Amino acid sequence: MTLPDTSPDSALGAGHPPAMAEPYPAGFRVSTERLGGGAIVRVEGSLDRGSAPSVEDEAGRQIDRHGARLVLDLSPTTFIDVAAIHLMETLSARVAAAGGTLIIVLTCPRAHWLLDLVPAHEQLCVVASVEDAMAAWPGQGLAQAG
Repeated sequence: MTLPDTSPDSALGAGHPPAMAEPYPAGFRVSTERLGGGAIVRVEGSLDRGSAPSVEDEAGRQIDRHGARLVLDLSPTTFIDVAAIHLMETLSARVAAAGGTLIIVLTCPRAHWLLDLVPAHEQLCVVASVEDAMAAWPGQGLAQAG
């Protein structure tokens, strides 16, 4: 079976962007920081259906290694879509099943607007900063690891 030509120069591809040559957009990055009782997973750039699986994989590794306290820091993200919302719900369920809590740092007003469209958003713990996330677990050992 031959797939149709959807390149920008073809009739089917006119007006559509070309396929990405790299797996993630420029500027996408996932980093982690270990905390005394858990971890921060920080996402920079776009969090969408192309990048969400790598974030889920890294968050899963952190849960497995450091326990079920996880901060998902989306404050450096430049774009989120429905895949990001699904990721938040998936990670929240996984952390809850392990007896922990997922706290999401989200600062972008447009991202809050998108999140408000999803009925399950009320079950997510969303704060404005990593400091607020760390304060959400007072006396629970969620402090900078030495």
